[in-house]
Amino acid sequence: MSILYVNTITPNTGDTVTVSGSLTTTGKFTIGDNAFDLGSSTKQWKDIHIDSTGFIDTIITTDITASGNISASGTVFADNFQSTGGDDTISFADDLKLVGSLTSSGNISS
Repeated sequence: MSILYVNTITPNTGDTVTVSGSLTTTGKFTIGDNAFDLGSSTKQWKDIHIDSTGFIDTIITTDITASGNISASGTVFADNFQSTGGDDTISFADDLKLVGSLTSSGNISS
């Protein structure tokens, strides 16, 4: 295995740098907190694979599919809660605070 030491990479044309094979770094690759974006709305990364814990400040997504439980220690804000499970129930361990209107197409019971 060869080792290549590089201080600067500058593409000859455009803004594309292509790496074939694996890119491995040793130590920590740090520049500073909140310094770079990874992709953009027009140039998106396809998949992310994390083997341990991902610390993400904010997630903006269209859909979330989970095969297990989803839990939150803070407040959950949602425009819509919908159950597609066999029993069509949504359970809350603590009190449910509802601000606004409650609309039901079926029975509401205590």
